[in-house]
Amino acid sequence: MPDRSDGEPTRASTLTMLMALAFCAGATDAFAYLALGEVFTANMTGNLVLVGLLQRPGFFGFLPSILVAIAGFVIAAYVGFSLARVRGAVPSRIGPLALLGAAALAQVAVTLGWVLGDQPPAGSAPAVTLVALSAMGMGLQTVVTRRIGARMGGMSTTFVTGMLTNLVRDVAERVPGHRTERLFAVLSLVTGAMVGALVLAQSPAWAPVPAVAATFVALVAALARHRTA
Repeated sequence: MPDRSDGEPTRASTLTMLMALAFCAGATDAFAYLALGEVFTANMTGNLVLVGLLQRPGFFGFLPSILVAIAGFVIAAYVGFSLARVRGAVPSRIGPLALLGAAALAQVAVTLGWVLGDQPPAGSAPAVTLVALSAMGMGLQTVVTRRIGARMGGMSTTFVTGMLTNLVRDVAERVPGHRTERLFAVLSLVTGAMVGALVLAQSPAWAPVPAVAATFVALVAALARHRTA
């Protein structure tokens, strides 16, 4: 089925989906860093930097969670890109909607593990398991946004340094592009982080909820996008 991504309904649902996923990434990283052992599950650049901070107090206590997050993200992204790969002119039957559904299930699993596990302490085996699940969900989310965001100037939701650079470049060089979308994505990620941290501080049991709720908003928007296309 052709993707009529230039249509207004499809564009609106796509933008809604990307903003929700950016919010989700921010909330996820806030929860993971503050509650699961100072580790990121969406921002792998941050994790790679943390691996090099040998002088960091408690470095070897945090290291397993960081390595698990990187491994989970990479494995999920590899599987996702492999399943969604277009072979010649034949698109894969595993589309963004299915991958996003799998990412949502991973977020639900994190939420259930956090609540039913009575908020496991950072560094414990249950907490490391939640790190792995969260990172895998973010890996799948990255596949979705890379596939769909490519039609909107290279949008991404789990790593925004490149997108922020493109935004500054477009403004500096006065190049027309997707400035508004990129700006909204950055703001959505920051807002997600703020909301995630606030919920964790006020109601720790509900800490993973903002991320999983945003994922389902994105899933609904993706479904609307699919039907419109």
